[in-house]
Amino acid sequence: MAMRTLSELVWLVAVLTAMGAAFGVTGVDSDAVKIPTFTVQEDGWLSDTIATKFKAALMAHPRRLARSQADEADVEVVPGRTSDQIATLLIKPVRPAGKFYLVDIRGLDLEGCCKCGGALRHRVHDAQYPEDYSVHKKNDHDGQECRRFRKLVTRTDVILMNIDLFNGALCCRNGCKKDCGLPESLKSVTYDDFEVGFGATFEGAVEAVTSRTYLATFRGGCHRGWWNSSTVRLDLKTSADALHDPSVIVECGGFEDDHAWKCCMNYDHDDGATGMSKGHRRKCTVVECAGKLSYTDLLTASQFGLAPRGNQRWSSRLIEVMAHDSIPVIISDGYTLPYEQVIDWDSMSLVVPEAEVSSTAGLQRVTTALKKRNAAQMLTVMRASYSRWFASSDSRIDALLLSAAVVGKKIPANRYDLYSASSGTTATQQGHAAPPADTVSKATAKLAATTQQTFTALKAKLEAYWHGKGVLEDSWVFPDAQVAGLDAWATKIARALQHGRPLTVGVIGSSVAVGHDNCAYDSFENQLQRTLEGGFAAVGVNFTVRNAGQGGGCGDSMYNQVWCLPSMVGDDVDFTTYSWSYFESGKHTPALANIHELFIRWSLMMPHAPIPTMLFATEHWSYENEDGFKDKIARYAKFGFNAIALAKGLLAHGLEKRPEWGALGDGMHTTTRYGESESAARKESLGVLYRNWHPGPLGFQVVADVLAWRYATAAIRAAEMLASGQQFDAEISPIPPASLGPAKCHEVDEHKEHPPPLMRPSFCVPDVLPSCINHELPTFGTPQIHLAASTDASNPMKSKTVAVQVRNNDNSTLIPQSERGLAKCMHADHCRGMRSRFMTYKLPPMAVGHIKVCCPRFTGEDCGAVLRRATYYLNTQQLSGVREDSPKKCAIVREEFLNGDVLGRDSGTYLSISWGDEIADAEIPYVSHVITL
Repeated sequence: MAMRTLSELVWLVAVLTAMGAAFGVTGVDSDAVKIPTFTVQEDGWLSDTIATKFKAALMAHPRRLARSQADEADVEVVPGRTSDQIATLLIKPVRPAGKFYLVDIRGLDLEGCCKCGGALRHRVHDAQYPEDYSVHKKNDHDGQECRRFRKLVTRTDVILMNIDLFNGALCCRNGCKKDCGLPESLKSVTYDDFEVGFGATFEGAVEAVTSRTYLATFRGGCHRGWWNSSTVRLDLKTSADALHDPSVIVECGGFEDDHAWKCCMNYDHDDGATGMSKGHRRKCTVVECAGKLSYTDLLTASQFGLAPRGNQRWSSRLIEVMAHDSIPVIISDGYTLPYEQVIDWDSMSLVVPEAEVSSTAGLQRVTTALKKRNAAQMLTVMRASYSRWFASSDSRIDALLLSAAVVGKKIPANRYDLYSASSGTTATQQGHAAPPADTVSKATAKLAATTQQTFTALKAKLEAYWHGKGVLEDSWVFPDAQVAGLDAWATKIARALQHGRPLTVGVIGSSVAVGHDNCAYDSFENQLQRTLEGGFAAVGVNFTVRNAGQGGGCGDSMYNQVWCLPSMVGDDVDFTTYSWSYFESGKHTPALANIHELFIRWSLMMPHAPIPTMLFATEHWSYENEDGFKDKIARYAKFGFNAIALAKGLLAHGLEKRPEWGALGDGMHTTTRYGESESAARKESLGVLYRNWHPGPLGFQVVADVLAWRYATAAIRAAEMLASGQQFDAEISPIPPASLGPAKCHEVDEHKEHPPPLMRPSFCVPDVLPSCINHELPTFGTPQIHLAASTDASNPMKSKTVAVQVRNNDNSTLIPQSERGLAKCMHADHCRGMRSRFMTYKLPPMAVGHIKVCCPRFTGEDCGAVLRRATYYLNTQQLSGVREDSPKKCAIVREEFLNGDVLGRDSGTYLSISWGDEIADAEIPYVSHVITL
């Protein structure tokens, strides 16, 4: 859910979209969006009340299939509460596209993975939980449990669930995700506690809400949060006491020293239906509760129920407030709300920053804003949403499964609050008053205004830091393309705003993309993520950057990475970035021109038609005069393509010359923005523009800011589009090759250029993307090629297949010596490969018939030549004419379909790699990639 700033306390009544657009459209029903089917692993669950009730709800749900039907189920629900359970998950087979594991990680403790909170946290925790902390003290911050979890979250068929994911970070209960070495954003959903709020029903007209006794109330414990992480409840009470507003009631006390709040938490009308009574809360006495309403009566007499965070960001208070017919006011920074993929929380709740209630003046602003809200309309939505998604165990499982289906891209990211999944009736047909017809346009106008305000402020901040627009504009290589492509960028962002879709950037490249010779935290990808994620979150968009870069030590280059683009970055990305400049130095060849064009075209042909950008770590683009490239720019600029040269803008605006390796400063700054708050040693390290041929953190900041400025400019244009009433399809389509125009497709002269031809004209003709399996890490997509399973009866070589051996090199240590102990500095790239004396891959249908196999560099400098010594079979047909490809890590097994050969045009084709007895086991190379077209 988007967090709102102080200046926006009069929040928008959000667009209640459902399956397409307006209130008259039938929503989630058995014919429109199917609740996914699922199976449940029955052992390994927690034994507490929440887990017991949750598992019971799963087992009783009508969409649950028997374990024997696991292959048919859309979802397999499994516990992931221990390191051993995660290890078991890691070896589970990859689920087919559109199917996934839903992993319950509530109870998984990764506290030992990171150093967040410092010594103070350790002392507090040690004193309060000595038996628990004794375990943490033994954990290395990058120990086995942490490494296992980091591997788990790279799987594309895994979705995490918890009662509080804090955007997926699990390192500390207080957040601290950036010190844990975890990705900035994980595939995850939040569910509620399955303990309270069942069976509530609502009586009375919604219009009567404004005549209730109280505006807003809270009664509960004055928790300080784990490790004193939050004093919001104490602050709220102090501010309310000083406010002297009789319509605002805040009562809280300690656990043992104040019985008044505790006993009066009981529910005078508790008949078991709401499940609200807590076993540890004793019955009230007349003396202790004299003059006090019961908890139930207090909430039902309130328009708004305050839900501040307790020991954790998550609290059962949210569901309790809703079950008592009160509108939630959520005061818990960073809390990810339950089922937010399908529930439009903005339309039925308010989010207030914790800092805002820490002063009387701030609380006064909050209460003023509450009085201006249309409480009857919000209550209408809240009642309908509660009845659909929270009233029963089955409805909560429905919400969880649909949320996971949205995250897993199985269904669009729509909001379904006012619609019944069982009957297909609208809220009005159920007896609830629908919001007025002009709500959508008002909400869109507010969203557009908020977007414009947010990103105008970001642009102003960047321009002030860089002393104007010069560096931010002039680092782009093609100024005309900036203008021509702006609407393409803006349309991407407008669609995300209008339909609540995420925005995802996928990066491929060499060690520059990875961030080698630097802390991973300082890579341009991570800096870009941190610069933009808050602004996009403020307007309801999840912005993520995926870094699939691979250091040159694995032997990769642009010639194999571009072919694996969808499987490396994921086929759901909205933007792609390519960075291979040092590998291209002095190679202005037709082959390189071809690979540039393939990157552009294959990006635009991917499912979401991601906008391609090239990054060059030098001061100039060396290929302006590349044959036909000016024509390419004119053709592809309207789709958003452009390129960045890191030092180009700096040299035009203050930097006299490209600095020596290791020199500090960019001509304007001596460290990064965030370097000002770091230690002296780290601050100096962050001031390096170029470590060597690799940029330093200050150089990566240039790239991140140039890109962020472009995104902000496009977001402002997107706001203008929304404000003008433009509508955008929720679904995105790839751009067909015919719309891209003819590709140049240079023929390469084998006698003048080595390696031989990397591209034939036929490669530009098919309207399909290449297929790939990439065993190296990280990858974010689903491979289109698979190792044939030993149980695959269709494999004609099944009887010859030998067990596969895996080699996985350790993470790169190309990190400044003084920063190697920081978990956030660890790089994610791994050289990795698989080998066997006889191994088989199952191939998808091919359009051209091209097949290549690659190996990681640890097999040898010239492993592509070694691969020629293997015998290759398509099904049972032996192939001939295998030759080395570029880079030397690859061999071309078959060029293309020739002379009527059509083997591989249809599904059910297998590629087998066999090594004869003359090749010793130790000489068999590992396979890193198999690629087809």
